[in-house]
Amino acid sequence: MRKKAQAEQIFIYALAVIIAGGILIFGYNAIKNFTKQAEDVSYVKFKETIERDFRDIATDYGTVKIKTYEVGTRYKEVCFADEILIKNKGQIPGYENRVYDYAAVLSKHPIIQDAITTGTKYDLFLVPGEKQIDLGFVRVPENKMFICFNITSGRFSVRLEGTGSSTIVSKA
Repeated sequence: MRKKAQAEQIFIYALAVIIAGGILIFGYNAIKNFTKQAEDVSYVKFKETIERDFRDIATDYGTVKIKTYEVGTRYKEVCFADEILIKNKGQIPGYENRVYDYAAVLSKHPIIQDAITTGTKYDLFLVPGEKQIDLGFVRVPENKMFICFNITSGRFSVRLEGTGSSTIVSKA
């Protein structure tokens, strides 16, 4: 009878380990899904906010605002491309004589470079990843045509200036 009791006890321990393992796996997957959903919600909120800000500031000539955006911790950098660069698929006649070499900057971001040279409509790019947003009113100062900002703790700040028809984005 003692051996039978020991066998039952081993079975109970094995069953407890299996149940505990199942709970741990389920818990890990639930937390992972919750984190992904939180990042997705953060992105949607960011997208709606930045689209509204660029649209509103673009038509308000002379308005200057410093804005801080929360985009989530998944991204490390946000890049803006000038609407002229976008409309001309990266080919700007006479641009080679300007001081700033946008091609050197784009070469560090091949996905963005490919998007621009193939005729994308997007002018905001989140790095790493392939999230792109069409703001439609982006200008970059100092003939740079392209500017990137580091994202720290899921946030970045920019200076936005309205021109009446577009928004100039620069460092805050």
